[in-house]
Amino acid sequence: TADISLNVTDDAIVETDETVIVDISNPSAGYLGTNTQHTYTINDDDDPPTVAFDLSTSATADETAVAHNMALSLSAVSGKTVSVTVTDSGGSATLSGDYNLTGGTPQTVSFNPGETTKNITITPIVDGTDEGTGETVIFTLSSPSNATIGAIGTHTATITDDDGTPT
Repeated sequence: TADISLNVTDDAIVETDETVIVDISNPSAGYLGTNTQHTYTINDDDDPPTVAFDLSTSATADETAVAHNMALSLSAVSGKTVSVTVTDSGGSATLSGDYNLTGGTPQTVSFNPGETTKNITITPIVDGTDEGTGETVIFTLSSPSNATIGAIGTHTATITDDDGTPT
């Protein structure tokens, strides 16, 4: 009998379990048994990354129909596809009345292996209605896949009104 050594290098990348297949062939004495292959599985031991908004509030988006991005980030690179659901969960602004959201709500945001940042785009709608100091919309993260929700799971975007006070 003889041992075959396999050295496993630990990394910090979340990934699927990996396999190494060892085949035995061409023995010097010409004798080969029936068990000529062994599969060795390397189990991933890394914790999944967190997914979160970069900021809990966004800089004010003026009511000028200019797109405004809200950034989402992973805490670490992942070798797996990570996804999270983003939902409009409150505030005084309404979808299609005060803003449009690229991809709609709820929407699933996916990070391909190796990606660590994504943007959600909100576009304020120019209207002629005086809304005082402006309106807010709150976005919430839920249902992560291959990740957990990080420290900033909600984001409040403010749409500043550009209409004058009626006389």
